[in-house]
Amino acid sequence: MAPTSKTLVSKEKLHTYSLNCSPAKIKKLANSPIAAKGGQMVVNTEWGAFNNCRSHLPFTPFDNALDRLSINPLYQAFEKFISGMYLGEITRNILISLIDASPRPLLFCGKSTPALNKHYGLDTSVMSQIEEAWEGPNRSLSGNQPAPEFAKFDATALPPNIEKKLERIRLVVVKQFGFHDSEVTLKDAAVCPIHPFSSSAHIVCQIVRWACSLVARRAALLSGVAVATILIQTGRASFADETGKFPICSDMEKIGVGVDGSLIEHYPNYERTLRESLRSLVGEGIEKRVDIGMAKDGSGVGAVISLGDSKS
Repeated sequence: MAPTSKTLVSKEKLHTYSLNCSPAKIKKLANSPIAAKGGQMVVNTEWGAFNNCRSHLPFTPFDNALDRLSINPLYQAFEKFISGMYLGEITRNILISLIDASPRPLLFCGKSTPALNKHYGLDTSVMSQIEEAWEGPNRSLSGNQPAPEFAKFDATALPPNIEKKLERIRLVVVKQFGFHDSEVTLKDAAVCPIHPFSSSAHIVCQIVRWACSLVARRAALLSGVAVATILIQTGRASFADETGKFPICSDMEKIGVGVDGSLIEHYPNYERTLRESLRSLVGEGIEKRVDIGMAKDGSGVGAVISLGDSKS
């Protein structure tokens, strides 16, 4: 994503939110050093660099591996948690750790492929395909029935709709990860007999989908935290009080949030999870007022509009 200044300026949006983590917000100059000039200004928050000191974000070994091998180690910490540029690599690190688990591999019988072994070999778009395979072309076909728990997994007792979900995931795994079709099977024959939970590729597909969902959900929740922070900082929202109740606000005017990028546009349930995060932090009333709108290729146009406004 790129900073969507076009949406923010032309439609008076509160905030723009972007993959390279340079979101902008409209801020009253009364809160800035140039307050004497009055009016409002566009502020680039550069939240991608939040917590480079690593004091608050929930770093894992998989995040540390990504950061250590990146072109900017110890920088852009928050960006590496939420950007579509990095989510595939975090997921790849998780899958590789399960393949290499000792003394017994937990995934693919310890086998890997050139795609999984390659740095940035798993694109975030593949994660999206796996999530879409789980959701299916028609969600009413499967409803919201969750995946079976690992400890209670029984390949012989799978509901037909769950089996169809896992078969769709299997096909994506075979194609995108570079496995042979016979290496990722849905048959009950042992795929990895040394581990009881690997007796069927159903569980393999379930683990892959779980890893993708985990990484993407964390990104969406943290994105919601960032949006909520700007809502609170600009006085449009507040935290709950000590009793857990949010302030009652009679203002029903929409709060515009302009966004750009493939995650918010295409990744299954990404916006829904982001809104879940907003509700928990600023309340359902504020979350319902937030109007998330796509704004493509807005950076250059927004800059020109800003310049024109400043001279008019």
